[in-house]
Amino acid sequence: MQKGSLNIKKNEKKKRVILVLTREDHKIMSISEGAYTKSSILMGLPEGDHEVSYQLENGRLTELKIGEETIKPSASPAPSYDRSPNRGFDRGGNTGGPKPVLDSASAPYNFIPLNDQLITVKAEDLPDFDQQKGYDGYLDLEIDAKTPLYIRQTYSAEQMQKLEELARKGNKDEELDYKLSLSGFYRPAHAAYRIPGSSLRGMLRTLYEVATYSKMTYIDDHKLYYRSFGDSSLEYRKLYSDRMMGSTEGAYYPKVSAGYLSKRGNCYCIQEAVSYHRAEENLVLINEIIPKSKAMLDGRIPSEQYQKYIEDHPFVEVLFKADHEKAHQHSRNKLRYSRVSDIQSMQSPVPAGYRSGFLVLSGWSPRKHMHWVVSERTANVYEVPEVLIQEYKNDATRKGTDLLKFLNQTKDGCPCFYIMHEGKVKAFGHTGMFRMVYNNSIGDLRPEVHKANDLDLAESVFGLIKGKQIRPGRVFVEDAVCNKAVEMPEAQHPKILSGPKPSSFQHYIAQDIKDIKAVGRTNRNREGIKNYDSRDARLAGNKFYWHRDHDAWIANPADVNKAKKQYTKIHPLDTGSTFKGRIRFMNLSAAELGALLFVINLPQGCCHKIGMGKPLGLGTVQLKAKLNLIDRNKRYSDLAALGITEADESSFISAFTDLLNHELKTQIDNPWQLDRLKELKAMLDYEHKPPNERTRYMEIEYGKTERQKGDNEYERRPIIKRPSQINKIG
Repeated sequence: MQKGSLNIKKNEKKKRVILVLTREDHKIMSISEGAYTKSSILMGLPEGDHEVSYQLENGRLTELKIGEETIKPSASPAPSYDRSPNRGFDRGGNTGGPKPVLDSASAPYNFIPLNDQLITVKAEDLPDFDQQKGYDGYLDLEIDAKTPLYIRQTYSAEQMQKLEELARKGNKDEELDYKLSLSGFYRPAHAAYRIPGSSLRGMLRTLYEVATYSKMTYIDDHKLYYRSFGDSSLEYRKLYSDRMMGSTEGAYYPKVSAGYLSKRGNCYCIQEAVSYHRAEENLVLINEIIPKSKAMLDGRIPSEQYQKYIEDHPFVEVLFKADHEKAHQHSRNKLRYSRVSDIQSMQSPVPAGYRSGFLVLSGWSPRKHMHWVVSERTANVYEVPEVLIQEYKNDATRKGTDLLKFLNQTKDGCPCFYIMHEGKVKAFGHTGMFRMVYNNSIGDLRPEVHKANDLDLAESVFGLIKGKQIRPGRVFVEDAVCNKAVEMPEAQHPKILSGPKPSSFQHYIAQDIKDIKAVGRTNRNREGIKNYDSRDARLAGNKFYWHRDHDAWIANPADVNKAKKQYTKIHPLDTGSTFKGRIRFMNLSAAELGALLFVINLPQGCCHKIGMGKPLGLGTVQLKAKLNLIDRNKRYSDLAALGITEADESSFISAFTDLLNHELKTQIDNPWQLDRLKELKAMLDYEHKPPNERTRYMEIEYGKTERQKGDNEYERRPIIKRPSQINKIG
């Protein structure tokens, strides 16, 4: 057995230890196997360094001896599984193994499936503005807040000016405090509280698109980026490895080239580097390439100083020596690369035998122990397509280095890695295993009818601006003014909301549970989950938020104090607040008006969602509309007559139902009988909303029992059931 030093750091919450072994050859090795990290022997030892003996086989730790105690992988019992419904699996019957629950995901949102059939209208059949052809009038709205409701106020010119002044001064705390003070409800010119007409219009248009089988039009259509190493989705993992990795003689290697990204005029280009190499982090630390490196690491757990330095200095100019490229044995596979044998800070003149280049630094991870080194430039230069630059800028989920922001930090561009395809730059990124861009954009994954130029009902009623196609709308939504304000005593910090996570493709892409199965001894891996580049991938549909109980939307003050800059502040109006508004319309057909009434006057117990904090249970409102028709001929032929009459909506709802029956070849008495609209009704039903536990965000660490605490609910990529399966009503 070999001698070494084992650094122990405890994680009491997860009942495990974090282990880093400094081997006899001075190499650092992090240990992640449960037999060691959950060992009661190691948990009982104090934190710090301990002398140990160890044995390796093919790079894997097979035995660890500390004092008189010996630990082997087989010495640790297999974990027992919990039958709690919060888990993604339960016991597997006669097999004794875990049986996965593949559709156990919970989320405060869900999707209404996209329609494959489009109801269209002919532009020539629509009335011009100088024609009177159809129904004119208005809907008087009454809006009742069933939960707290919040729409943030807009900043005045004076407030914007003060924010800009505070930003220039660089006083972040004062700037944050002032922003948090602007937490009031939307109230222009200090008049009555209001719900903006634009907010109501957007909400109603989305519902109108779904109900009238129109196109999904307003989407942020761009390509997403991804990176996958040990993901539980086998197809997703293979997608990345096939595009980024090659193999030769039993060893894997990255398919990337190295170079230097720069901007010349309005164009971006990459100048090819001679080569790239791999440098052990231990070597970088020993040679103090990173300042104060010896004080920055505590048992391989990086300090804030270490992380901050890498964020501010993603590239460091260095001198290095490197071996010839060859295969190196790692824990699981052989990897082919050129290893850096020595690395020094840049100096002049360059010592004999050394080459110049850049050390590329990136974020820390438990298994990571190597950095990248990019060598000197060649004369070859490749232009980066503008579309690729725009896609890179649109990557809102990037947490690491943004190369475009660092272009001015080096003399002639910054080091990068890239992939060529048919003589053109296909993708680029910060390290040799950078985030790859999907081939498909979000919009590509809509059914073909949603990409057509045909005019649909939503576009004909609410208007259209698409390239040279411009069509004004025939529905006009006014602000809803508060006539009864139930004010809360003070502003509050809401719990932190998760933004949209399109990287959770198992939710945003339509899945069929019959196609998915768990594989492997631990059932961790999944086969059959579609991602954005799967052959028959399509979007899950229009996204809506569940109604939820709102009794737990306020953040824990202790959590706020720990991370004040991560929290915002809001001052909602409370349950019971009411508003009045008006929607005007002109030249609508009976069916078009019926569809508008259909999405406003919802069935008993159903409500709309509007404003901020919807995932926390805020923003549930009930709308009621009274229909008033205007007889233009009567109004303008008799000066004493207004021509306004209150009308019943039933005939218009019937006209809309007849339209659906004709276009969809159905025989229904009520549009809510359609399968697609049943899913929508399940989402809108406030009276029979699911328990909060069924519609919460999943967590990286969640659980009620000691066994569950620390479980990552996202890890196995469970999919979401349809709304009607979660909210089983009717």
